[in-house]
Order: sequence, then C-alpha cells, then structure tokens
Amino acid sequence: MRAGGRRAGLATLGVALLVSACSLAGGGAAHATGVRTELGCTSGGFLAFWDAAPCPGDEETGHDDGPGTEEPGQTEPTDPPASEEPGAQEPGTEEPDANAPGAATPGSALEPPAGPVPDAPADPAGMVFTPNPAILTASTLSIEGLHSLEIVTVDLADGSTSRALKITADRVVIGGFGLDVPTGDGGLDTTATTLTVEGSASIWTPSITAVLADGVEHVIDTLSQPDPAALGQLLKLRLPLLGMTADSVAYTDTDQAVYEG
Repeated sequence: MRAGGRRAGLATLGVALLVSACSLAGGGAAHATGVRTELGCTSGGFLAFWDAAPCPGDEETGHDDGPGTEEPGQTEPTDPPASEEPGAQEPGTEEPDANAPGAATPGSALEPPAGPVPDAPADPAGMVFTPNPAILTASTLSIEGLHSLEIVTVDLADGSTSRALKITADRVVIGGFGLDVPTGDGGLDTTATTLTVEGSASIWTPSITAVLADGVEHVIDTLSQPDPAALGQLLKLRLPLLGMTADSVAYTDTDQAVYEG
C-alpha cells in the first residue's frame, strides 16, 4: 500500500500501525501533530525482535594419538615421534589462547563489560510496554537537543519488568526507516525514507546494534554506562523498539506491506 500523504491523531500501536490508521490527505509526507503520540505501549503493538547475542561455540581440540599406540617391537624412527607426543601436548594447551579475549578483539563491542552493571531505577514515565518488541532498522540516526541517555527499568504488559535505554531529545530523525511488526501468522512491514519525531521525544529500547563509520560493529546496551556521544556515530542500526512518545511524528515516502508466514 502506497501512502503519499496521511494525517493521523493518537496512535497507540506503534509507528507501523500509526501509518495504517491514517487517512489520505494529499501531499508528500504523512504527519501526526497536535497530540501526544504514544507508540508501542500496548500488548498488541510491537511484537518479536531479533536480539543480536553471540553464541560462541567451543572449539574442539585436535585428536592426539596416545603414546600407548607404540608397538612394542619397534624402536626405529617411529619411536622418536612417539616419544615427542607427550611433549606435543604442551603446545596443545596453547589452543585456548585462540579463544582468549585478545582473539575476540574484532567483536570487542559484543564482549561483556568489565565493570559492574549500572543501576536501572524505575522509569518515572510509568509507561507499560509489550514484552515482545518489533524490529526497527535504520541507515542513519540524527538527534537534536539530546537531554539524556539513561538506563531505566520499565514495566511490561505481562507483569514483568525490563531494563531499557531511554533516549530523550527535542528531535530525532531516522533515515532509511524500517519497522517489522510480526504476528503469529505474518506481520506488517513499514518503510519510510525518513521518520521524524519531535517535541519531548523519548525512545525506549533494550539495546542498539549498529556499525560505526570504520565498519566496526558497536552495541549500546544496559550492561554498561552508555556514551551519549556514540549515538551520533551510528550507522545501519537495528534495535528492538519498546516504545516511543513525541508531540509529533512525520514520515516521508511511506510504504506498507502485509506478509504471511
């Protein structure tokens, strides 16, 4: 479905459902303003997110033939290699070095933090989010008037709680916006050239996985104190969107597609 221009009131099921709730009004951008827009704050809103968590596999050690394989009657050139095998086990003990922290430097952004996990006080906003957030992807992220990047604890619709990053700013512009809201039998995929939220904009997410300008993957999560300066350096973002609030939401060149399976 092509949305050339739309106008919407309060949208409670998320950016994707905000698009579907709008009616055609002409123009080149969809826009919702004049109300407090709350996204992803119902149990029927955003569903299921892929969380980039490394699953390291244990490397198997080499197969050594034990020294007991020596034939009793042979004391020829086969003996020296057999006698060297016990000593060869010592280099074999160096194998774990391949899994040492130094060997994991290419993915160092995914390594657990060295320091203590920061506290996550209850979010004073008191929002309740779905426990299964949707997938938000973006090529760029621009934030103007950043007020805070903090770690909070939020309530979920199933009665549990979750740690979350909370970004609060005057204006957030997401380039190459995509939102996948899957359901049990399919889902709704929404894309836009840009998504702009402004006016006391807040975004909640458990983590942000992105790529820096030098191509290195970078993860911002709640296990270590986030650096606000890093937000402006992120490209090719992927994150589970718990929710978003803003005074206005505007998006350009929007497409929606319902998929099955």
